[in-house]
This record gives sequence, structure tokens and C-alpha cells, in this order.
Amino acid sequence: MKTGRRLLLGLALILTLGTPTLPAAHARAAALPPNWRSSTGDGADNERRLDGNPSGAATGVHVPGIERKSNAGMPGLGPAAGTAPDRSSAEAAPSPAPAPLGVNPVLRWNGALLDAIRSTKTPPTIGARALAVTHTCMYDAWAAYDPVATGTRLGGTLRRPPEERTPEARNEAISRAGRLALADLFPASAARFDALLAGEGYDPAEPPADGSPAGVALRACRAVLDFRHHDGANQLGDEPGTVGGPYSDYTGYRPANTPDHLSDPDRWQPQRVPDGRGGSTVPPFLTPQWGRVVPFAA
Repeated sequence: MKTGRRLLLGLALILTLGTPTLPAAHARAAALPPNWRSSTGDGADNERRLDGNPSGAATGVHVPGIERKSNAGMPGLGPAAGTAPDRSSAEAAPSPAPAPLGVNPVLRWNGALLDAIRSTKTPPTIGARALAVTHTCMYDAWAAYDPVATGTRLGGTLRRPPEERTPEARNEAISRAGRLALADLFPASAARFDALLAGEGYDPAEPPADGSPAGVALRACRAVLDFRHHDGANQLGDEPGTVGGPYSDYTGYRPANTPDHLSDPDRWQPQRVPDGRGGSTVPPFLTPQWGRVVPFAA
């Protein structure tokens, strides 16, 4: 009898409160196209599903706004092989709308980073790395103004003396590190990041004097970026065997299956998807070199 009453009570609560809904993250995942793929290892050996963006050139991933050189002559990164630079997304997108002045600068630059990822349609694997690199740069700059924290690349060598560990100096170093990281990851949008830094009251062109917040940010972020430029992601498109531009594959990966024939059911199969013009296209496997990337988060 007691069990029966519990069941009735539970049913009554469900009818009263309604059916529980999926968490927002699950709902978003359920709405994603089923054919998006990525890799957790070398493409030829380890394939799995990952909610992401499969778009990109067959020999690499073309991220709009990440290119070798802009029309204005800004040094940067290069487009994937066989694709023309597409700057429309970066140029037409609205300016970043980060958190208002007065809040944690990490939140402001995180907002600018997310805006850059959205406006350039950065694929998920590359976007996740951009998030990690930017936040690592900001953390390492912040660590210089903490009595015990150590940076990920330079340890405690940048630590400032107690009299210099002011909130103003710390926040400036964080903001400058965020700007340096984003300009490196999204060079076509560097002017927007300069404007954001200037809006905070800092001069983007200020010489980074040794020991100043600008100097701390430069040393901390430069160490992270120099390491990450050759972490296996192929950000600069200069890994041996590269056949495309930035973030392109250099492992020689080829799918074991074709869209029309499944040879190995344990391996990824390319899928035909509508191209929006009445036809179809076959997106390539996204960043198959990702299994060789030095881990950037745990």
C-alpha cells in the first residue's frame, strides 16, 4: 500500500508540475545537424562524432577573417589552399559588445572572443583552442600580480613586487594580454580589438616597458603564443606536410568510407548535405590532425 501511495503521489506531482524539459545545452545539441564530425585522434585511427562545423576546404579549414594578409596589408595567417579569402564575416559583423566597463576584464575579453568566434564562423575545435589560448594568456598576466600563483609558461618569473600589485595594474595587464591573444588568433579583426582596448582607457600603441602592465602582458602572452604556434594545431599553416593554410591537415588523412559506400562501419563516413542551392555537398572531416595537438584543457 505504501508503495502504491508513493507511485500515485509521484504521478500527481508530474501531472501538476509538468514534464521536465531537457537542459538548454542538451536541447541545443539535439538541434545540431547529425553529420557534423571531428576527431579525438589521428584521423586515420580515431574518429568520433562531435557537435561542430564541418565546413572548410578539402585540404584544410578556411576560417573567414583568419588569413595570410588582409587587403590592407596586415600580416596575419593564410587561407586554406584553393579558397579565396572571405573577409565578409569579419568586416560586416558588428563591433564586440562585451561586459560594461567596471566589471572583471576577463569577462569583457571573453565576450570579445565569443563575438569573434561567432562572426568568423570559427569551427568548434579551433574555437575551443582559441578560448583556451586567450584565457591562458590572461591567466598568466594575472598571475604576475598574485602573491602565490605561477604562470603556465614562465612560472613566477614575472611576479611584481607587493607595491605594484594594484587592481589597476592587474586589470590593465589582463586586458592587454586578452588583446594580444585575440589579435594573434583573429588577425583580420585586430583593429576591433585595438578599439576595445582603447575604450578601456589603454593605448594599444604604448611601448611595453619592462615591468609595466604592458610589458608583463607582452611577455606572458608571447610565451603562450610562441608555444601554441607549434602545438600541432597548425595555426600558422607551416607544419611539415601541410597542403593548405592555417589549421589545415598535414597528416594525409583520407576517409575509409565514401558517402555512397560503407566499407568499415567503425570509421567515419562522409555525408551528403544540402548546399542551399538545390544540390548537395560533402563536408570534409574537420581538423583530422587534432589528435596531435598538445592538450590545452582538462
